[in-house]
Amino acid sequence: MNFDQVINGVPLIFVVMGLVELVKVFGIQGKALTATSFGIGLVIGLLYQISLGMPANYAGWFGAALFGLALGLVASKVYDAIGSAMVGKVNLYEFPVEDVDDNEAAG
Repeated sequence: MNFDQVINGVPLIFVVMGLVELVKVFGIQGKALTATSFGIGLVIGLLYQISLGMPANYAGWFGAALFGLALGLVASKVYDAIGSAMVGKVNLYEFPVEDVDDNEAAG
């Protein structure tokens, strides 16, 4: 499954990630954010699949739902990966702390 779907020049995955970021502004985090990203991905994915053509049977609806869930999962895990990479970069540059005694500095 690839996520290169583009609607009017906008990649669908960026829309989902942007909406998840918007939800984060309202203070949703942790498991609630993951569940919300699943919901956003499901809705956007279903709407995208319907825009291509109304699913005619169970297999079509199942595929559309699975696409939406995967879209939400990718969006939520991309944020986790970026966050982990940023923390790793910050911790990469640790500088030694020298303990300077006030008496030594004055004398």
